[in-house]
Amino acid sequence: MTGWFELFFILQVLGAVVGAFGATSAELVALRAIAKGKASGGRTRYLKAFSLTLRAALPLFFLGMFGSMFFGYQEPSLASFVFTPEFWVAQTLIIVLLIDAQVIRRRGWEWIGSTVSLVSWYAILALLLGFIEESYFETVLGFLIAMAGVDGVLRWLRAFLQGPLPRALSS
Repeated sequence: MTGWFELFFILQVLGAVVGAFGATSAELVALRAIAKGKASGGRTRYLKAFSLTLRAALPLFFLGMFGSMFFGYQEPSLASFVFTPEFWVAQTLIIVLLIDAQVIRRRGWEWIGSTVSLVSWYAILALLLGFIEESYFETVLGFLIAMAGVDGVLRWLRAFLQGPLPRALSS
């Protein structure tokens, strides 16, 4: 029974790795387009890469999550993982990712949306690999702080890559 649990857990980790890699790739594609002076092209490329990431990562993650839950409940020694803060933070972050995807899809490209996606996938991966073992609220607070830091760095990078503003706009 634990062999199936481990298989589905690996699928879950694989989904998080694909999500983190895809979110990073989407951000790099957008930054490269901005550096070339094509901000609207960066938006289009980001949305394509972001969409591909969600289509590839979420099914793997959900299949792994539901399989782990099913086989975890079958084995009493494994059922306790559902009561851990890490499990519930990961579920919260998946809900945040789904809401973020809807916001990005409906409103176009929101800068903060790309930050949420990027930080969420890496946080889920860190949770699954056991790098974060704090309480639910400490982990969510750390996520918010990380999101603010990453957003600041990405805003600085975008501004740096776009170059100086024309004189009419800078004053």
